[in-house]
Amino acid sequence: MLYGREREQERLRELLDAARDGSGGVLVVRGGPGIGKTALLDWAAGLDAALVLRGGGVEFEADLPFAGLSLLLRPVLGHLERLPAPQRAALAGAFGLGPAAAADRLLVGFGVLSLLAEAAGDGPVLCLVDDAQWLDSVSADALLFAARRLGGEGVALVLAARDGEFAAPGLAELRLSGLADADAARLIEDGLDPGVRHRILAEAQGNPLALIELPRVAGDEPAAAGGLSERLLAAFRGQVDGLAEATRAVLLVAAAEDTGDLGVVLRAAGAQVGDLRPAEQARLVEVSAAALRFRHPWCAPPCTTVRRSRSGSRCTSRSPPRCRGPRPPTGAPGTGPRPPPGPTTTSPRPSRAPPGRPASAAATARPRPPTSAPHS
Repeated sequence: MLYGREREQERLRELLDAARDGSGGVLVVRGGPGIGKTALLDWAAGLDAALVLRGGGVEFEADLPFAGLSLLLRPVLGHLERLPAPQRAALAGAFGLGPAAAADRLLVGFGVLSLLAEAAGDGPVLCLVDDAQWLDSVSADALLFAARRLGGEGVALVLAARDGEFAAPGLAELRLSGLADADAARLIEDGLDPGVRHRILAEAQGNPLALIELPRVAGDEPAAAGGLSERLLAAFRGQVDGLAEATRAVLLVAAAEDTGDLGVVLRAAGAQVGDLRPAEQARLVEVSAAALRFRHPWCAPPCTTVRRSRSGSRCTSRSPPRCRGPRPPTGAPGTGPRPPPGPTTTSPRPSRAPPGRPASAAATARPRPPTSAPHS
């Protein structure tokens, strides 16, 4: 059951009603990790459509042409024979059902549109595509091409994507924000200590995934007091990993520098304010004339994890300033006594490596993200 999404549910009903009346259309649902995009699509799958097609992007298949289309269109490939010969040949070759040929993206786009229109011959078709930011480029182009031409085809297409990713200019959008306090409270499990419950509501800021996951690491048991859940951290870590190296370098410094002074962060990272634009678009940070802050307490820890990009290079080799490491918000699960601050300096200085250890390792080894406790 969904809480606090009545407006969004009504938008999806209206979209399907338009398809049922013989029209159709598209809606791009946007929001940050854990905000409830998949849950909304799960709910929509139960609407009264003649046919529901579900698909989505898979991060590790983003470089495989037609991977996304094959997941979505497999149930309707029986309609291929009804398509014009050039479109039929283009899709058959793409899906391994005919001779392979160089993909003509225009023909593939028309083929997708025609295939969906044929499938809607018996009633409205609802297409639900999750994690559109991970669609391979050929699939994304074909779906966007078809999306702009769905009027009169009896097809409703819903594409869910993270903030700042999957450009879809000209298409109607619906942005998911955090739940209101009353709805957020209904998602938290019963039996929690009132103080813990209040703290989780404040920290989650209406994010449904956080509301579900934080209680699992907020108990009094020693095993549960280690920090944010791995599932919650992984959701934001995946978003950070998709950013450019220069942006990740600034975020690493920002996570280590606890004053939020924009000038200090940029100087320490050797960056320009424009390098933060992708992180702003992804709604990870907010930047003003002189300050930078993470939008959620759990956005900072994933930025301190040294990971490798798809090209195999490290996210960053720059050193954070000599300062205290990232700390959880006041009263957050796993918060313990803080060590005394280190010596302060008037300007950021690179970390020094201990004897026998490369300097780059010292630069990326500190600060370390909080240890995640196992799920209960």
